[in-house]
Amino acid sequence: MPFAFLAAISGADGGRNSPSGRRRSPSPTSGPSPQLFRTAVFTLGNAVNGGFVGAIGPSMFALEAATGLQPAALGRAVLQNRAAKVLGTLVWTHYARRLENDQARVPPKRLLALLSVVAGACALAIARLPRITRLPRSLVLQLVLAVAGFVYGLTDSGMTLLTLWSTRGGAESRTHVAILNAGFTLGALLTPMVVAVSMKLGFDAWPCFASIAILAALNAAALLLVPPPPTAPRKDDDDDGVELERLLDDAPATPKSP
Repeated sequence: MPFAFLAAISGADGGRNSPSGRRRSPSPTSGPSPQLFRTAVFTLGNAVNGGFVGAIGPSMFALEAATGLQPAALGRAVLQNRAAKVLGTLVWTHYARRLENDQARVPPKRLLALLSVVAGACALAIARLPRITRLPRSLVLQLVLAVAGFVYGLTDSGMTLLTLWSTRGGAESRTHVAILNAGFTLGALLTPMVVAVSMKLGFDAWPCFASIAILAALNAAALLLVPPPPTAPRKDDDDDGVELERLLDDAPATPKSP
């Protein structure tokens, strides 16, 4: 039932597909705009990223006990996570160039959905870390943190860029990007509290990572329902007017006849 409601929202075009190409004002009875729905789903994805980052620090003692890694080795694993995030950002930059030139083979929303599944798998792997027996837990943790950082870099850059491309710029873009950032902050704020409560109840940090995995799975399903995001920056009539005004201002003044 919830997914049927989300699909109904995603089917609305918000007046973007009018024959004249101009945006129509939404009718009073219309539902939330596709952009608001897309921003809400991207915000959930950012909350998953923030939750993963916020849960690592308070879980250090549990991770040390589960893997046998010394604090210095755990610190290097976290450093690898951050370095992988930078790498993911660079990879998304390359993908965005191909996307803008219509050379990307994978649509952005499918790519983000797949990445969300990978993020959920990383969180689930950490949640089940004490039960892993066939592989060295220390190696599993280092690999999972590196992959999670890479996915974080891709999704963070991707959701922000697609939001900028699909909004009209100015105050609208700033508002939607601020909502994305609020999702990350909320996730990073809540997960340490969840870890603290979980450890106080004797469950260590593992339920927190299991919760992150569930949210990531929900986000992946919701990403498949969002309207396809643009594959290049929007070109609105208002932008054309601003560009024309800029060109007129830069044009040399016509000399007056004597």
